[in-house]
Amino acid sequence: MAQAVPYLTEQQVRDKYAKALTDYTNQRNAEANRARATVNNEVNNTQRQNYVQYMENKRDLPQMLARQGITGGASETSALRAQTNYENLYNNAENTRSARLGEINNNLADNLNTYRMTADQNMNDEIAQNRQLRANYEKQLQQEAEQRFANTISGYDNISEIDSLIKSISKKGIDTWRIPYLRARRAELAAALAEQQAAASSSGGGGGYSYRYNGGGGGGGNTPVNNDIDYSNVAANAGRVTSSLASARAKLSSFGRGGSTKKTSSSSSSATRGWNASKPKSGSQSYRNSKKGSSRRHGFR
Repeated sequence: MAQAVPYLTEQQVRDKYAKALTDYTNQRNAEANRARATVNNEVNNTQRQNYVQYMENKRDLPQMLARQGITGGASETSALRAQTNYENLYNNAENTRSARLGEINNNLADNLNTYRMTADQNMNDEIAQNRQLRANYEKQLQQEAEQRFANTISGYDNISEIDSLIKSISKKGIDTWRIPYLRARRAELAAALAEQQAAASSSGGGGGYSYRYNGGGGGGGNTPVNNDIDYSNVAANAGRVTSSLASARAKLSSFGRGGSTKKTSSSSSSATRGWNASKPKSGSQSYRNSKKGSSRRHGFR
């Protein structure tokens, strides 16, 4: 089961606020519709009552005028006045309806606009917050991945395999952050190998390393492995490795010069003759024992 991430994507935030706006709009529209229905019912009732009153007055008006002795033009004027009064009542009721419905619509629009403005601001703020949460989360994952890799970097003890891995990562462009760790590890292996070879060449024995160089085919190999190296700080190790490698190269250079800036052919020949004279013969038991001991001291198999 995939681990839930502690943030929302931008689209998820937008979808959340879009749904909230839809729900709020539907709720406000429902309230507005109920308010409109109330206004219409009230105005319709008023109009109905005004009409009933007008029709009753129109029916009773001739009898009322006759009792009062009003006839002819006066009676017609009274009838016209009653109709005009009804029309005024009707228009007033409709004006009231329009005003109240307009107020409901305006309030609805204002509420929705205010909500949208507030929601847009809140949505943008939440998008920014989740972007930061995502950045922090990805940074934490990166740090954890680098720490795990740094803790296991000592398992890479083959220079050719390290070179192949660096090339593969560079080509794919994925997890390129591993390359500095691998290069630092490679430099450590190369420096350790150079130091061991220099020590073995100058002293003819000893050395506290075991090697498997390049892990190639055939028996053995001699890539250096040093399990006492601290990999908690790759940058610091890289500086130490550079210094160590320079020291090893200086030793190799010094050994190649034989401890002197000049060598004559006669001294070289004399040294060679001295060595040939003192070394045991290849067929003798002492020669075989010396070769076997030297191989064990150097850690080669």
